[in-house]
Amino acid sequence: MGLELNNKTPGLFTHSNRAETGITSIEGTGNIRSATYVVSQDGKGDFDDIQEAIDALPPGTDGGGLIYVKNGVYDKRLYLNGRPNIRIIGSGSSTIIKDTSGGNEVILCFNSTKNIFENLRIERENGQDGIKLSSSFFARIINCFIKDADDAYGLILSSYGIVKSTYINCSATSQGIRIIGVANIITDNIIQLEDTNGSTYGIMMQNGSSYDRNIISNNYIYDNTNGDGINAGSDNNLINGNIFYDCNVAVDDNGFGNVVTDNVNA
Repeated sequence: MGLELNNKTPGLFTHSNRAETGITSIEGTGNIRSATYVVSQDGKGDFDDIQEAIDALPPGTDGGGLIYVKNGVYDKRLYLNGRPNIRIIGSGSSTIIKDTSGGNEVILCFNSTKNIFENLRIERENGQDGIKLSSSFFARIINCFIKDADDAYGLILSSYGIVKSTYINCSATSQGIRIIGVANIITDNIIQLEDTNGSTYGIMMQNGSSYDRNIISNNYIYDNTNGDGINAGSDNNLINGNIFYDCNVAVDDNGFGNVVTDNVNA
């Protein structure tokens, strides 16, 4: 349910419940004092439900806003349908988002652009994807932790996205990142796999020339003893400077025109 707004007009405002020291985002451009809405379970915010805060933001290309989520466990699937320019920033590993209701993913963005998820811990059930971007472009996933689950993906990306400084933990039949799009940048992430059947990938680029020009650099992928660190099924990608430890195959390059250089298979 929504919390007391203290008779303030929704928007970029500062109210009496924001006396805490602002926690600046990793990109240095957002904190609790500049948030459109604060979500909190201690009664010191605008909402205690993240989805309600999303729904309250103005829609359309000129809408969106910044939602700061304080620490706590938020057990509800998030759905952004045609909602651009929404930025959700947590307080780190103590901001936990999960969905125990049986949804296919914890966070789903559909037909949306320029959404940002930052400083969040995503906890998955078996068969449940962490964050799925479907026809959703220019998204950023920064400094998040995505916890393990079987038979699912940590992230599913569309096009023109950035995934940076994120840790993805995968169980036996789970995958790290699946790319179904073009021109994504995947950099400075850690992906841990626990492969037991040889069918998992740390990062998988969908087969076909329609999913090209991705940059995969400076990632650390490990514990995939029977599977691939990176499976490059698409074309004209740059795979550079990644470190693989205890992976059966570091890079399985079955596309065309891929540049695979300066990777280390330890």
